[in-house]
Order: sequence, then structure tokens, then C-alpha cells
Amino acid sequence: MCGIVGIVGNYQPEVLTNLNEAISHRGPDVGGEYIAPADSLGLGMRRLAIVDLEEGKQPMANKEGTHVLVFNGEIFNAPELRMQLEAKGVQFDSGHSDTEVILRMYEAEGPDMVALLNGMFAFVLYDATRGKLFGARDRFGIKPLYYRHNGGSFAFASELKSLMQLPGFSLDLDTESLWHYLSLLYVPGKKTICEGVHRLQPGQSIEYDLCESRVKIKQWWRLEPKPIYGRSEEDWAVGLREQLATAVRRWCMSDVPIACSLSGGIDSTAITGLMAENGYQSMQTFSLGFTDPQGSELDERRLAKQVADRWGTKHHEIILEQENLLDALPEMIWSLDEPYAGGLPSWYVFQAMSREVKVAMTGSGGDELFGNYGKFREYEKKPWERLHLWAYEHGWSGGAPIGNSYHALRRYFSDVEKKKYVRSPSGYSSGTAAFIQNQFDKQAPGHLRDRLAGMEMHGQLAEEFLFMTDRFSMAHGLEARVPFLDS
Repeated sequence: MCGIVGIVGNYQPEVLTNLNEAISHRGPDVGGEYIAPADSLGLGMRRLAIVDLEEGKQPMANKEGTHVLVFNGEIFNAPELRMQLEAKGVQFDSGHSDTEVILRMYEAEGPDMVALLNGMFAFVLYDATRGKLFGARDRFGIKPLYYRHNGGSFAFASELKSLMQLPGFSLDLDTESLWHYLSLLYVPGKKTICEGVHRLQPGQSIEYDLCESRVKIKQWWRLEPKPIYGRSEEDWAVGLREQLATAVRRWCMSDVPIACSLSGGIDSTAITGLMAENGYQSMQTFSLGFTDPQGSELDERRLAKQVADRWGTKHHEIILEQENLLDALPEMIWSLDEPYAGGLPSWYVFQAMSREVKVAMTGSGGDELFGNYGKFREYEKKPWERLHLWAYEHGWSGGAPIGNSYHALRRYFSDVEKKKYVRSPSGYSSGTAAFIQNQFDKQAPGHLRDRLAGMEMHGQLAEEFLFMTDRFSMAHGLEARVPFLDS
């Protein structure tokens, strides 16, 4: 796991160093930089060494210097991809670096190789032969990538705080993002809270032409549910267990110890059990508890201890006192860069885990994969929503029928309330309901629940839950993994 940065333009050398140092918490082990004076380009990275500790250093270049890569994440099918390339005669310089696998895959397959990667990743590769930068983000947006294109200059980074180090960077508020935030309590879509800075969306790639200073975005993957009929409930259960067991084995790839965040719920319990069955009986698990009675509903200790005892893990309980609950709030705000309204307990769990290990397995993604707390069925049961859906399916409803009803179900502040805080007309010229409708319309045709699930997988999961997981874990130099999102 790493943090990556890059700049193109007439910048002094120390600018790249400043961008890189701003995310040193993401990679406390080592840092590196690469400069290509002919293209006024610089790449940087900070590394948290997890796989191939000695030979996975970055930026990584081929021997000719025509391709240079900075990469954040893990590629869990790297061993299989490497074997396929070696069978074709491709030679590797490292022992088992997944960074080099991406580099060699690009040399062999070009930009289309991104569809063959299974894991969590955000990377940018300098292709001197084509005069381009090529980057991509994983299917579900587990790892982040921000960019800023301003005239003849271009910059990218794993976190906003790096781009804030650019000379002349202006902290102008993007009022449309604020408008959406007040509805959803997270910042959705390609825009960020900083005007002029964008985030690459899940399953997207980006290409920057160094000669023409032009950005091209491509959606290389989108969730497309495929109904399968004729299987019994028992067959589905057996198949799911096999698939999840394979994913857990794959996502346990590491040259350093791994622990598990254990809430006692179905998702984290399943991962803990499968890890134990695969030889991790001596692993460490972590759960959260509260001393105040008001936090009893969030206290994970009883169920988590039962699971830990069942599998014989070395279990840790993190106890939060009400009077100390907000002690780390300034650090949390610093780590997030953008407004966010949740996840506070996760900060303390990741903080405790980082004192023991470098890698944490989590159950994130399970809720969204399996119905998201049943709220999609709840949506369909509401009379007004049913009317909207019937009209929409028959082509008799204009505007944003799904967006309006779904927004009404989810919003935290109404339009009337929001206008008290966002006065600029640009902030609400395109409402949140219209934004939601646009996201819904992008989903593959199919059953309503599948389309809503797809919208949430690319939206709330990526931009709220995975956003928080990445920032809060990496603030402590901890890599958080999500095997439920294996592809």
C-alpha cells in the first residue's frame, strides 16, 4: 500500500517533494521520486511495504526507461498473471512484486490490461513512447485517485492534501458538492469539495496527453448483474462459501502479519472463520466497546468475543469512554480532507490495529452485496415509490422519478434547509435528486433492486464507506482489505 503523486508542468523540483511528503503517512517505510525533464514530468510515491519487501520499490521503471509506474494497492491475482506472462517469454526482475506485474502487463497488453487485474488499486504509468500518462482505479473505488487539470499543467495524488501543496492552489469551495453533501452526508460523484479538483470514479481510467494537455476518461468497468436461474438455496449457499473462501485466501497474500477487524456481525465473522480455516488460527482480532449505556447498541464485545473464542484468536477489545470520544477529532478531520459525517469508531479500531500489524481484513462491502439492510425492498413497498416506478417503467413520468423518491428517502437536509447554507445559484442549479437520477440511469438494465444496488456500489459504498476506510486506516499506516469485493 502506498500514496502516489505526480505533476506535469513548469514546476520547481521541490514541488514534487512537497506533494509526496504530504502523504508520508500512507507510506512511512520509504519514498521515491522520478523526474522526466524532457516532458516536464515528475512522479512520486510513499510506500508501506507489504509484498516483496526488498524489490517492490517505486517509482518502478523498465530497463529502457520508456515506462515508469507508481501504484497504490495490491493485485491479488498477480501470481497467476505473472505465470501467464512468463509462459510467453516475459522476464521479471523482481521476486514476486505485483507492481512489476502491472508494468509488464501494460507492456504486453497496453491500457486494456486493467480489466485483467483483481484487487484494490489506483496507479498511473508514464508511457514515454506514446507521450501519455495512463492511470486507472479499481472496480469499486477501494483506492483513491484525485487529479487537477489546469491549462497546460496536470497533477494527481492519492489524497487532496497533496494537491493543496501546488503553487497557487486556491481553496475555493465547490458549492455543488456542498449542496449534495448536505443531502447525503458524503461528497458524491467526480467533483470534490475543492473547486477544480476531481476524483477518478470507480472502474474508470484516465489518459493525459503530454503534448496536447488533454484529459480522456473511460469507464472500463461497470457492475452488470446477470440473473442465474434453476439453482437451489443450498447450491447458492455452497457456491457462496466457496467463492468467499477463495477470495479470503487470495486477499491474505502478504509478507507481513495480518489481523481482522471483528464486529461479531455476519460479514466480519465469516472472514475471521475462513481465515482461521486457512491457517491463521493465531491471528489477532479487534473489536470495539463502550462504557456508557448510551453506546450499548454499538458495543461489539459480546458477539465478537464469542467468535474470537471459537477460533482461538488473540483478541483485543478497544474501549471508548464518552469523555474521550472526540479527542482525535482534529486528526480525523485532517485525514479526511473533505466533509464526512460518520465512522468515528473505526478511527480507534484502526489506530489500535496499527500498533500490532500492517494489514487489516474488514467486512466492508458485504452489506451492499447482499441487500444493504433490506432497504431496497423497503423502497419498493412504499406506495408513492411504487407509483413512481410504475410510471417510470411505462415511460409516463418525466424528470427524475427515481431520483426524487430516493432522495426523499435518504436526504438529511431538505432543499429549503440547504438554501440557508448554500447561497450561490450554482450550488443548486442541478439538484441532488437529478444527480441521483443520472447515477441510476447509468446502471445496466434489469430489476429495480439490481439497478439500485449498482448505484449504491458505485456511490455510497465507494464515496462514503470505502472513502472513510481508506483515509482512517492509512492515517495510521495500516492497509485495510475488503475480500467481499474480490472480482
